[in-house]
Amino acid sequence: MHFGFQPCVCNPASPNEKGTDEESVGYVRRATFGEMSSFASINEATEWLKMRLVEINGHPVYRRSNVPVQGLDQERALMHPLPTLEFENYELKRATISRYSLVKFDGNFYSIPDTYRPRYITLNILMDRIEFLDCVVLKLFRVRPSFIVFKLFI
Repeated sequence: MHFGFQPCVCNPASPNEKGTDEESVGYVRRATFGEMSSFASINEATEWLKMRLVEINGHPVYRRSNVPVQGLDQERALMHPLPTLEFENYELKRATISRYSLVKFDGNFYSIPDTYRPRYITLNILMDRIEFLDCVVLKLFRVRPSFIVFKLFI
């Protein structure tokens, strides 16, 4: 359970199991971009989407007594407060350090300081960086998909 919510997952590649969600996405896509699909800028497209969503959420929905905006207001009274800590999405992996002080991850090699003696190290893999951990951050790499952008010794 996360934040008072028990997820109910569907099988991968099984759109029939999540029909209501998929149909809602399709409806919004058709209702929003069906009549206008070319925009001069991303800002113009964003403004168009916002305007259309206000209109869509103000109309009644099949088998519901309230329009979506009213339903959301009722549900907000039942919601838990948001967590005060920031959620950080990461993955921890244990990696082997080669005799040349290199660690391989995702097809790339990263150098570890020669003064670091243990044979294994923990990788903290985040979206924009990889941290090499041993109680403290030994080394930090700023990464983008498929290549290294920035290296910093800490």
